[in-house]
Amino acid sequence: MLFRNSVKAELHHPIKINFFPAFSISLLLLAALFSEFSGASKALFYAGVTSQSIITLYVISAWISRDINIEHSNPAWFIPVAANLLIPALVPFDAPWTWFYFSFALFFYVVIFTLLFYRLIFHPSLESKFIPTLFIFIAPPSVAFLGYEKLARFDNFALILLNIAIFFALLLCFMYKKFLRLKFALSWWAFTFPLATFCLALLKAAHLRDFFTYAGLAVFGALCVFVFLCLVGTIKSVVKGTAFEA
Repeated sequence: MLFRNSVKAELHHPIKINFFPAFSISLLLLAALFSEFSGASKALFYAGVTSQSIITLYVISAWISRDINIEHSNPAWFIPVAANLLIPALVPFDAPWTWFYFSFALFFYVVIFTLLFYRLIFHPSLESKFIPTLFIFIAPPSVAFLGYEKLARFDNFALILLNIAIFFALLLCFMYKKFLRLKFALSWWAFTFPLATFCLALLKAAHLRDFFTYAGLAVFGALCVFVFLCLVGTIKSVVKGTAFEA
């Protein structure tokens, strides 16, 4: 409200625009947090769904209408998609219409994944500050698994989604040297929410075999470490006045 011109500039920025769904994601998470309070939960949920619908349409129309270079693409493009996959996963009541959000979000996940994988393979590497966003590859299949399991049931397609998330987690572990060389930036927070969704997905599958329980607890431990490191790094950068440097 105080810096409207800055907000408008970010809405027209080819990269920063993809972070606006964090607002609606927060509302959906708060709806789940207050699930014991039916009125508050429904109000937050519908506010999250409404804002997410508007933001999704705005972002996708911006992708189509504006001149965007392939170098502008990065895994943060998954955020507008993953936010819609959260809707069926976090709905606090029985709502078959959430299949709508699951359906088109899963479709766009495949489209955006194809574009991003092409960009990562055939174009210059991501800048170091964007490398943590590679962890976002874990989030969409993890959230899709949670949403599908709630909408339908735990079947082979649910396992396919979970195994896709497991594969990307293993791939990122295999690439650990790429992350050890990074200097702290606010983009490090991209390590956290994909690990959180992956942890939830593994623990949701814990009834199948003990492996998922142990793996989920291990990921939760890693998540706690990353949150602590990001929190310390953010506080230090705020004190130094370097937190929001481009």
